[in-house]
Amino acid sequence: MKRKTYSYLAFVAISLSVTLTSCNRDEFGFSNTSISFTSEGGIKVIKVTSVYDWYIDWLGCTPEWIEVSANEKTGKGSITVKVKRNESTSKRNHTIFVSTLNSDDYLNKEITIEQAAGNGEYNNRNSRIIEGLTLKNFPLIDGSTSTDPLVRLVACKLFDFEYEWKKVNCSDSWNISTNLPVLFVNQYLKSSQTHDAFINLIDRNADLIFSARPQSPDEKAYADGAGVSLIEIPIALDALIFIANTNNPVQSLTHEQLQEIYATTINNWKEVGGNDLPIMPFIRNKNSGSQELMESLVLIEPVTDLPEDLNNELLISSMFPVFSRVQQEVGGLGFTIYYYKENMIRNIWGVKTLAINGIYPGKNTIANREYPFTAEVYIITRSDLDKSSMAYKVCEFMQTTEGKQIINESGYVIY
Repeated sequence: MKRKTYSYLAFVAISLSVTLTSCNRDEFGFSNTSISFTSEGGIKVIKVTSVYDWYIDWLGCTPEWIEVSANEKTGKGSITVKVKRNESTSKRNHTIFVSTLNSDDYLNKEITIEQAAGNGEYNNRNSRIIEGLTLKNFPLIDGSTSTDPLVRLVACKLFDFEYEWKKVNCSDSWNISTNLPVLFVNQYLKSSQTHDAFINLIDRNADLIFSARPQSPDEKAYADGAGVSLIEIPIALDALIFIANTNNPVQSLTHEQLQEIYATTINNWKEVGGNDLPIMPFIRNKNSGSQELMESLVLIEPVTDLPEDLNNELLISSMFPVFSRVQQEVGGLGFTIYYYKENMIRNIWGVKTLAINGIYPGKNTIANREYPFTAEVYIITRSDLDKSSMAYKVCEFMQTTEGKQIINESGYVIY
């Protein structure tokens, strides 16, 4: 086992040492990175995040920040996270941002990776379905978190690789585990979350994307500014659903009640038939897939003017922590994607799905659009995509009978 250790002394009395183990990767391409630090001068908490060419995985999600507390007596602390390098980029720097809990100042630490996880070659293979398609000319696909299993399954079916649903890193989330070459997955099957996937497509850093929503107004403006237009093709049905703590007796909310809750007109569960308990209406970050669906399907006005202290308490920046917060808060109310909850989270302890207008979200009520917040899932390309390209051929394949069978097998409702 090869280890490379990089040590730095921060300028505000934090010392950091980072150890990267570039072997023993799991089936999702993640390797362990141990981060230790010493806090001086009364600094007790640091925040760590990874950007650019690395992904951080912590308890099955991809958070914007990881908070780590130091020992009160020694000032020392450590955390182990899993990191995965995006092999589609040539960058060799892994940047860690560190800040104190009560400061907005960033301390930038660059760690040069001499031997990145995921190096190596793999044997090429021809697709039995799409003529001319191989592992090494596969289009670069990006997408939202909830569409990642579908993307993996499509690749497996096109090249006859085995797959199985499996828990990710022993967490509470599930994904499709495959025997596709790890380097191939890292090169061609990205999951940058919805907004970043759109930006990558517009910037030509992806050939096509899978998304649980159409482009947002911000993304449309960005595309217009870049002289790019997108083609959005619906291929499946999904839904925006609402979750609550299982100790909350409320089983259903109306569309109007949801609007009033998120307008802060209704503030207590007793106003909707529940216990005398304040409602904690969690929201997602702007341009996330869930938040954009929330604003287009549910709300009258976007959530834009929350007080800063309330915003900090209720704003959640990735999908899995929505479930964690609802688990912890009996008065919590969150929203997420039906496919993500049913296939990637499943029966998580302490969380239940609410009916809306008395209609419970399920495959039948989504298929017949009886459930009020049903939404389309799209495969999206640039309008100037070469019709002889492999990306165009994959896009066409997803609209065929065989492509629809894969969509159904992944757990989605066929469009």
